[in-house]
Amino acid sequence: MAELSRLVGERFFNDATLGRQVAVAHTLFNLINLLLFIAFTVPLARLASLVAPDRPKKTTVAGKPLYLDPIYLETPNMAIDRAHLECCRLATLAVSMAEDIPHAAIEGELRDLRKLDTRDDELDDLQTAILNYLSCIQAAKLAQKDQHAINQIIALVNSWENIGDLLDSHVLPLGHDRLETGHAISDKTKKTLFDLHQALLQDLRLALLVTTKSDPQDMQSLLRSKATFRKLADDAESDLRSSLVGRDPERMELFRLESDLISNFKHIHHHCRRPAKLLAEG
Repeated sequence: MAELSRLVGERFFNDATLGRQVAVAHTLFNLINLLLFIAFTVPLARLASLVAPDRPKKTTVAGKPLYLDPIYLETPNMAIDRAHLECCRLATLAVSMAEDIPHAAIEGELRDLRKLDTRDDELDDLQTAILNYLSCIQAAKLAQKDQHAINQIIALVNSWENIGDLLDSHVLPLGHDRLETGHAISDKTKKTLFDLHQALLQDLRLALLVTTKSDPQDMQSLLRSKATFRKLADDAESDLRSSLVGRDPERMELFRLESDLISNFKHIHHHCRRPAKLLAEG
């Protein structure tokens, strides 16, 4: 490098003094580093994308986590953010179940019900993955606010999983029971059930927004939804009871199924308000 600096100084600057050689050496050193950096830019970019991808890899398995990369576990606040993203995915899966399962239970065919049999398995798998991921964060590195955030995510995950369990274990079987009775729900009762179902979906979607964004206004709207939904459910039960008189005794089993659907909608709505309660307690 010293000889090269002397030659460059003599040829281009007619100056071979020590000061000129030092200046030329610095310039050459920086130029060589720049050329090396440019040459390795593409490989380094590819390495960075592999280590910390900025978007999740696509997967065809809904219950497989997309965001829970072990690389983030060394930095608790980043790991917590990734777990929260996965919690939002889990909530989305639960809302999707709530869109499909009640409709199939009310008027679906056997093939429709069977397509929904594994939906809660996906929810359970994702819940397990999130809880396992959070358990891998080193407790020694956790600040008090980090532990609080973890507790909130665990509570949110469990609340949404409870909704999935109610849909899978209580609502979906009612569809199978309906088919076994051989009786169809009347158009009037279908309308009552579908109207209540739509009201439930509206509040579940609001609960999903609360889980995702924690907006105080949405929290309050969700908390206030209890009275409105309870009134709709009570009216639906009253309409159902008024149609009980004069029913064929053989159709009493169908009446029980209709009543159980309304009761389960009420239980699901109770759980859907939990995200607002949890996050409001902050």
